[in-house]
Parts: sequence; structure tokens; C-alpha cells
Amino acid sequence: MQCIADQLNLGMQPSPLLIAFVQRLNSAVPYFEGLEQRWESRHLIVMPVLVQPIDDERRPVARPLTMVTRDISTWGVGLVHYQLTSLDRLALRMTVEGEEVLLVGEVRWQKPIGPFYLFGCQVTAKLDHFPGMAHK
Repeated sequence: MQCIADQLNLGMQPSPLLIAFVQRLNSAVPYFEGLEQRWESRHLIVMPVLVQPIDDERRPVARPLTMVTRDISTWGVGLVHYQLTSLDRLALRMTVEGEEVLLVGEVRWQKPIGPFYLFGCQVTAKLDHFPGMAHK
């Protein structure tokens, strides 16, 4: 079973420039010494993510695209992309420790970071299939 991006044969790997930028960004992050307001810790992880914009019913609303993770926690994902978007809800497809993970992320904020944009997403659900992917 193929994802719609695979079926369309889209170049779904982020550019080496974007990956290198996020790696440099993460290597420059100083150790946080203040009062952490999150319940769980963030893990600085750089990996490509297939992102499918979806509506409230989890139907695709735009073409899939790729982003790169900056960090991951139990309830959130920091993503870096080439441009700002008007996306509110995203289906995320990534591989974590050899396992495919399918999640729904709600975009909570966006901000410029160097020549790219950082998105803060709250994980709100797990998916059994990726939107746009044929399933039984």
C-alpha cells in the first residue's frame, strides 16, 4: 500500500540544506537551566517527516509535503519547514526507532528561524492509516 505522495512520485525528502540547518540548530542549543514548564522532556531529533494537511474529519486538504523534526516529546513535535503555512491540523508519518509512527498534530504556533520556519505541534491522536493511503 502506497501513500499518495509515493503514488505521485513526489520528491518527498527534505533538502540536505534543511536537514543540515536543523542539525546545526540542535547542536547550538544550550543546556536549559530555567524552570521547565513541560511535563515531559523534549528529545532533539532530526528526521524527515511526511506531512499531510488534513481537516477535522482527517481528510487530506492539500498536497503532502516534507518537514524535518527539531524535537519530539510525548505530546509534541517541533517541525522545521521552508515557509509559513496556514495549516492547522497535520497527519505526520515518521519512523522512530525503526517503527512507522502515524500521528495527528495540531499546529499551535509558527515562527521564523533563520531562513526557515519552526512549527510547534501538539500531538492529539494516533492514526491507524495515513490519509491518502489506500488501506483495507
